[in-house]
Amino acid sequence: MSSDADSTRRHDLDAGIAPETITDAAATVPPALRVLLVEDQADLRDLLADVMQDRGMEVRTVGNAHAAMELLDAGYACDVLFSDVHMPGEISGAQLGEHVARTLPAARVILASGHPPFKLPPLPAGAHFLQKPFRLNQFFELVDVARDSARAEAV
Repeated sequence: MSSDADSTRRHDLDAGIAPETITDAAATVPPALRVLLVEDQADLRDLLADVMQDRGMEVRTVGNAHAAMELLDAGYACDVLFSDVHMPGEISGAQLGEHVARTLPAARVILASGHPPFKLPPLPAGAHFLQKPFRLNQFFELVDVARDSARAEAV
């Protein structure tokens, strides 16, 4: 009895597709952009995660900076960190952003707040700020730059 892989390969060959062509095509597809979404407002977190996943991104969500730090310390490497500046618990989004900027220098850090920038603690160097409420297109303009960078590195 043949395996599913053998069956798939046989169908590919029957369709006139050379196996090396399939392998080459798969190698040129860039990996999904990995986004760590840290937001304590569940509705906003779920909405952003759904929209990002619909755009082909790999999204990990957590409700506070402490949970995000645990995920990062366990080896998760994100391409984009999106976090609210003010988070429940002892670690702020700004502190989380500093940690990501230091440990994952290629990652894009996007921090958001309903407070104006002059009322916030200093943000990490290179971090991008979004004033809440923001439009999805503003958010994706920042995310798309990170996606373009990741694609350039994959080529």
